[in-house]
Amino acid sequence: VCGQCQAVVDISKGVGGELAHYAQENTGAQPQIPLGRSGTLALGGPPLPWQVVGYAERCEIASGDDDEQSFWREYLLYHRTEGFAFLVDSEDGWSWTAPITGVPERAGNAVKYQGVLYRKLYDYVGKATYVLGEFYWPVQRGQKTANRDYANAGGLLSMEQTPGEITWSCGS
Repeated sequence: VCGQCQAVVDISKGVGGELAHYAQENTGAQPQIPLGRSGTLALGGPPLPWQVVGYAERCEIASGDDDEQSFWREYLLYHRTEGFAFLVDSEDGWSWTAPITGVPERAGNAVKYQGVLYRKLYDYVGKATYVLGEFYWPVQRGQKTANRDYANAGGLLSMEQTPGEITWSCGS
């Protein structure tokens, strides 16, 4: 079983038990936008062709309690000159973000990025519940991240932290 694309190869029933276990453990919805599909989107600039290369279902763990969860879906998009962006489908609707360079400046309970103030919305732990396709960093089912989301009238700013790094992204 490929750890990224979840392709299963039957090697003639010799590992039937392992394949049955895989089928039970790797449940998730098929993405609404299939892997490999391309579409034209204006993500903070002119309309460009983006391709879906990765898909992850994630959940928010409220106060570290697995019983109270909200779920969302992330599509990793790729464009050959613009790089990567995320299309996010959540209870709040659709949004997009793209990785940024640099670190926003703290301003009390808010942050400033490129001179623009973003107020803190959410502080939560996220967990990957299903992963499909390719990503430019190691991601696997069950992986937890510390997340902090900020917003203003013009857009979103998000911070995601794993034990090894902190990543910032900006979008709307």
